[in-house]
Amino acid sequence: MRSMKKREKKKLVTLIVEVTHAQKKRRSSGVSILEEVTGRAPGRTLQKMSTAMNFGTKSFKPRPPEKGSFPLDHLGECKPFKQKFMKCLQEKNYQSNLCREESKEYLECRMERQLMAKEPLDKLGFKDLEDERATEEQNKL
Repeated sequence: MRSMKKREKKKLVTLIVEVTHAQKKRRSSGVSILEEVTGRAPGRTLQKMSTAMNFGTKSFKPRPPEKGSFPLDHLGECKPFKQKFMKCLQEKNYQSNLCREESKEYLECRMERQLMAKEPLDKLGFKDLEDERATEEQNKL
């Protein structure tokens, strides 16, 4: 048992010496340590592992949303408008183009209460509804 430990120690020391020698040679020859010590090229497993462990090559850069972030309606200030819009969607088989008026009212509510940035409604896709409202007001006068 004791002699076996001595053998293991000797093998370990020999391996360390070989690796140190291989490192010195590798600097000048470009041969990998594994090739120098074992006499063979690294296997596919080592190659896969080295490529999988390379975290620094690609970095993730988060981007903010196009219209910016806005707070949620925690106090439920626009909840009636949202419910009206959702009810309309359910009744119209989720065809959002049929519920544009309700959608516009909901967005107006959010803008009035500063839950989202104020934007002209024509930029949000409601130009035709704004034109209709303007013609109705002119007809009333």
